[in-house]
Amino acid sequence: VAVDLPGHGASSPVDGDVLAKIVSAVSAAVRDLAPGRLHLVGHSFGGAVAARIAAAQPSRVASLTLIAPVGLSRQMSRDFLVDFIAAERRRPLLNVLERLFADPAKITNDMVEGTLRFKRLEGVPEALTAIADTIAGQDGQLLSIREPLAGLNCPVMLIWGEQDQIVPVPDAGTLPANLTLRILPDTGHMPQMEASATVNQAILENIRKASQ
Repeated sequence: VAVDLPGHGASSPVDGDVLAKIVSAVSAAVRDLAPGRLHLVGHSFGGAVAARIAAAQPSRVASLTLIAPVGLSRQMSRDFLVDFIAAERRRPLLNVLERLFADPAKITNDMVEGTLRFKRLEGVPEALTAIADTIAGQDGQLLSIREPLAGLNCPVMLIWGEQDQIVPVPDAGTLPANLTLRILPDTGHMPQMEASATVNQAILENIRKASQ
C-alpha cells in the first residue's frame, strides 16, 4: 500500500501541527487498509512519520525501513525546501529537482509536469510551507527520531544515498545501536528511484529479519 502523505500527491493539504496530523491520518489509513502487523517504509519526511507511527504502535510494526529520513542529524538543505516551494515554472523547478539526484537524467518530463500541477492546487503552497517549517529552520533540522527509533525491538534499516545533497548521511557512530545503515554509492536523495532494485532487495531483507 503506497500512501500519499497529507500535503503530498493526491492527498488533501494540512496546516497547524502538521506532523501530528499526518501521523494521525496515516495511522487511520493503515488501520483500515492493513489491520495486521505492518512492514513500514518511509522516505525523507515520510521516514519521520513512519518512525513516529512505529514508536506509538510498536506491537503492530514488524519491521521499519527508512530511506534518507529526516530527524537523525542537524544537517539539512533548508535552501532546497525554500526553492522547491518558490519554483512556479518548469525551468526553476527542474533546477531544484536536480538536487535530489546524483544523476539528474533520472528526472522525467512527467515528474516535472506532475509536480507543477500539484504545486498549483489550492492550499498546497501553504501546506508545503508548513511542512518545511516543521522539518528545518535556519540552523538545520528541527525534528528528531532518535529516541523513537532507539526504543524499537523490530528490525530497523536505514538506506541512504552517498551523494545525498538534501539530507546528508549522518555519522554512523551517532546512530542508535539497533539501526542497520546501508549507504548506496552514486545515489542522491532518491535511492528508491536511482537504485530501485538495490533498495527493493534491502527492504525485503529487512522484512525477512522480522520472521527470524
